[in-house]
Amino acid sequence: MSVLLEASGAAYAHPGGAGVGPVDLAVGPGRALGVVGRSGSGKSTLVRMLLGLTVPQRGEVRWRGAPVPRGTGRAARVVRRELTYVPQDPAGSLDPRRTVRRTLTDPLRRLGVDGGPREHEVRVAEALAAVGLEPDVADRRPPTLSGGQAQRAALARALVTGARVVVADEPVSGLDHALRDQVLDLLADFVASGRIGLVWVSHDLDATARLCDDLLVLDRGAVAECGPADEVLHRPGHPATRALVEARLTDPTPAR
Repeated sequence: MSVLLEASGAAYAHPGGAGVGPVDLAVGPGRALGVVGRSGSGKSTLVRMLLGLTVPQRGEVRWRGAPVPRGTGRAARVVRRELTYVPQDPAGSLDPRRTVRRTLTDPLRRLGVDGGPREHEVRVAEALAAVGLEPDVADRRPPTLSGGQAQRAALARALVTGARVVVADEPVSGLDHALRDQVLDLLADFVASGRIGLVWVSHDLDATARLCDDLLVLDRGAVAECGPADEVLHRPGHPATRALVEARLTDPTPAR
């Protein structure tokens, strides 16, 4: 694996002591890392550090060997073309007033992706095709889409700038079973093809088991356990991991 995103001893403490770290991790195309833990375990703080929104107080987060830049300068824009984010309820994050085309074109313009309108139109078409959407979806607004189409449009937005690593924060939370499986299978295909690397942040151990090669378990801000996902799930060594495993309702079926 070619490592693109890595954390070395990255840690951040909020006033009052809550936070996360130190954390070590490495992600690149073709690999999926799951980050799991109960609410308050530090997952959201880790996401912010990985995306450059919070600067570690100790250690470092690097993209292609250099610290992840903050702000809106050119260096930050270049990184954000390849290091992208899928939020909780991706479909709900779509602006209902904008067409899908504009939703996908805006990040190309704001991040300074090379090319003019014609080249950007090609990128939009390619991103929609990659997630299994027909070209006519580009001219529709989110309220006219089905739930599955809206989820796929949100994933296309994350991919359109040329994403190499996607940080996904609880993106299937609240979805019905069929739609959840569609999203999981789609992401699994992207990872398996080597198109992207994935940081999958969740409290859902079943979804994580379906997607992820490696697993990092957080407990009250500390790394409780990390290693190959199968090994951690079948032979949990930390009480926090055992509690998560025991809470699973079903035996997961691999998505890939």
